[in-house]
Amino acid sequence: MKILKKVIDRKRKIFAIRVNLDPNTDDMWNIYNLLDVGDLVTGTCTRRVQKETATLVKNEKRSITLTLAIKSFIFDGENDSLRI
Repeated sequence: MKILKKVIDRKRKIFAIRVNLDPNTDDMWNIYNLLDVGDLVTGTCTRRVQKETATLVKNEKRSITLTLAIKSFIFDGENDSLRI
């Protein structure tokens, strides 16, 4: 796991980190142990979208950012995944 950015604001009670997770490591297990109900998790995903008209097909990339408020979470050790 590599920490890319860290923000600590004691007045507003904000602690945020941006990490890059390495595949096939225990990083997901460590993140699971840091999370708690009520925390916010933000993720970004890039999708390729095709727009078709009668004579033209146009491809473009769109970026989507989601923020989830954790109500419950489960670690799946077989797939090395975290379900929020």
